[in-house]
Amino acid sequence: MVDKVPDIETFTAKIAELHTKGVSPYGRYGFSVPTFMGQMPQYTAWTESWEEFFTMSMQQLMTIIEESQGPDVELKMLFEQIVSKVIPRLLRPLETGVDAVTGEPILYDAACLYAHNEWDLAPWRLVRHKIGKPFMEAYFRHFPIAEPKEDQEDRSILYCLRWDMKGMVIYPGDIRYRTYCVDAMRTLIAKFPEGFEG
Repeated sequence: MVDKVPDIETFTAKIAELHTKGVSPYGRYGFSVPTFMGQMPQYTAWTESWEEFFTMSMQQLMTIIEESQGPDVELKMLFEQIVSKVIPRLLRPLETGVDAVTGEPILYDAACLYAHNEWDLAPWRLVRHKIGKPFMEAYFRHFPIAEPKEDQEDRSILYCLRWDMKGMVIYPGDIRYRTYCVDAMRTLIAKFPEGFEG
């Protein structure tokens, strides 16, 4: 392997192929063995819904942050609103969609932890990474944006929040990650103050 940015079309086509062919052996979200981000284990318990899996994953991260860095009243307050309002608003529609033509429920493929495919793209939207938004745009030429399409950017912010919370754990002395998290939380809470019902 070499440390260089791959060809955008080839790379995004491979990721889309993985997402198209990856099927959970149990029809659930999670993974059979522990996986890691750096030295930190990821949440991998099997769950029935993507919303439940993502919520549990985020709660595990918040617990680790509080244990390693102490309580943070503002972060805790914002996080509670993310869990109670933003996650249901952005992720529940992915699992409650209905095909307009057939009336059948819409299901979507997931891979790598058997998760929503857009989860893998989250770090691509960050300016600080070599693979950026052009890769997301190219990916969506190979694998369509999940419905509701108008929520894609906000789902991306939510999924990036998870990455930045992991950054808080992995780099506890780097306050940039807290700033990224608080900014993302404020943005999402302001946009979805009423949660799923709103």
